Amino acid sequence: MVACQTSKTGRRSSYRDKEDEKHTSLSTKKKINKVVLSAREYIGTPYKYAGMDKDGIDCSGLICVVFNEVGIVMPRQSQEQSKVGSEVEFDKLRPGDLVFTGTSKGSKKISHVGLVSHVAEGKIMFVHASTQKGVIEENLMDKWYKSLFLKAIRIF
Repeated sequence: MVACQTSKTGRRSSYRDKEDEKHTSLSTKKKINKVVLSAREYIGTPYKYAGMDKDGIDCSGLICVVFNEVGIVMPRQSQEQSKVGSEVEFDKLRPGDLVFTGTSKGSKKISHVGLVSHVAEGKIMFVHASTQKGVIEENLMDKWYKSLFLKAIRIF
C-alpha cells in the first residue's frame, strides 16, 4: 500500500546549489536513480483519475508511488506537492526534481506534475501521466510544455 499525505503539510528540504550538487551523497544519488527508474517502469500505464497503480494512475499518484518507494511520503494532490521541498530555477533542473504546469498557456494554477528524468544539452526529459497518452516521457523544452511551466521543486 502506498502512503500519501492528504494534509496540507509536507516535508521541507534545503535548496542545493551547484556546489552542494557536487557533494550529493551516494545514498541520495541512489534514491534519485530509484525514483527515476521507478517512474519509467510506469511508462505505458493508462491514465486513471485518482489511480495509484499499474492498472491506471494520474500524475500526482505517480509522484506519490515513486517517492514512497524511497521512503518519502508525498501529498496526494499536485498543488500540495508543489509546496514540498525547495523551489529551483528552470535552468538548474536535474533528475529527481518535480515540475509543475498549468492546463493552458498563461494559467497560474498548478494542475499537473511530472518528474525530471534526464537532463542533457537542449533536453529536459520528464515522466508524467498524460490524460490522453497515459504515462510517458517527454521533453519539457518542447514549446507546448515550456509555455505551461509554472515552477519546479527539488526534494533531494
